[in-house]
Amino acid sequence: MFPQKWGSSKFSRLIQDRSIFMSGLFEISINEKQTIAKARKLLEQYHRIKRVAMQEVSQPLTAQITSMPTNKAKNQNSSKIEIGVQRKLDAAELLKSIDQAIQVLSDKDKHRISSKFMNGTQIFDYEIYEAENISQATYYRQLNSALLNFAECYKGGQLL
Repeated sequence: MFPQKWGSSKFSRLIQDRSIFMSGLFEISINEKQTIAKARKLLEQYHRIKRVAMQEVSQPLTAQITSMPTNKAKNQNSSKIEIGVQRKLDAAELLKSIDQAIQVLSDKDKHRISSKFMNGTQIFDYEIYEAENISQATYYRQLNSALLNFAECYKGGQLL
């Protein structure tokens, strides 16, 4: 079936690495497994990022007085409010980048990613592919394809 000179490791590496040719000008070689893992890791944190981006940062009305000395060298100019505001701004920027990448995807990829990662309730994979009446293999093939497409769109390919 395959040439004998190809060892199993070379063949698996060939399958694992995917080359994308763009206009014949340059070639980008990506590791699909790592790219899918990075995209999955980011999207699994979607609800947490959204919570941080939407939470209010408030200033306490009373001063906190303590007899314990504080270490000013660690966070010399940072207060809890500044840290909270910066964290909220970072999460809002990250959320915006995720949403922009998803808007570029095809409807099929949007549906696959939103049903898996952005649903308000925890749904198991088998519930999704049984409800859509597709096989498990088809579901995971479509999900991996959608994750690769998301990785290509996210911040100009930052996850590649």
